[in-house]
Amino acid sequence: MKKIAITILTICVLLPTLAQNNENYINSNALENSKFYSSLTVGVLPGLQFSPSFHVISGYNLNPNWQFGVGLGIENFANNGYLPIFAHGRYNFMQTLSTPFVSLMTGYDFALRNTEFNKGGFTTGIQFGLDHYFSDHVGLSTSIGYRYAYLKIDNSWWDDFSTIREINRLELRFGLIFK
Repeated sequence: MKKIAITILTICVLLPTLAQNNENYINSNALENSKFYSSLTVGVLPGLQFSPSFHVISGYNLNPNWQFGVGLGIENFANNGYLPIFAHGRYNFMQTLSTPFVSLMTGYDFALRNTEFNKGGFTTGIQFGLDHYFSDHVGLSTSIGYRYAYLKIDNSWWDDFSTIREINRLELRFGLIFK
C-alpha cells in the first residue's frame, strides 16, 4: 500500500512538468524584482534509525540560474539533536515554472544537548530535485540526495575515548519556496 501511495504522489508531482509550453516560463520582470529567496523544507534521512530534518534557507539569486544562501535547521541523528548551520549553493537548469535543480550544502552540526561530550561535526550533501512555482513568487520543491556527517562524541565516564559517527544517508526533502 505504501508503494502505491508513493508512486501516485510521485506521478502527481512530476506530471505537470510534462505539459510545458511558452506560458510556463517565469515572468522576467518577476526575476529582476526578486533577488532574494527563502525556502522551508522538511526531510527524512532513512536508515537504521529514522532521522527527521527541518531546514530554513535564505539567500540571493545571483541570476535566474544560480542561487547562494545560508541555512539553519534542526536534525536528529542517533537520538542526538543537532543544529546545522550551512552554506547552500544551487543551480536551476531552466527558467520555467517547473525546473530541475542541483544543490550543494556544507556546514557544521552543533549539538543541542549534552554539549559537554557531544561535539557535533562537519556535514555536507548534494541534492537533485524539482521546483514547481504556482506563481512568480511561491512554489513547491521536492528533492532526493546524499548526506554525509562526521560527528564526534567524547566519553570520559569509564575511560577517555571518543566515538566518531559517520553518517552516510539518502536524503528526501519536501518544502515551500518564496522569492
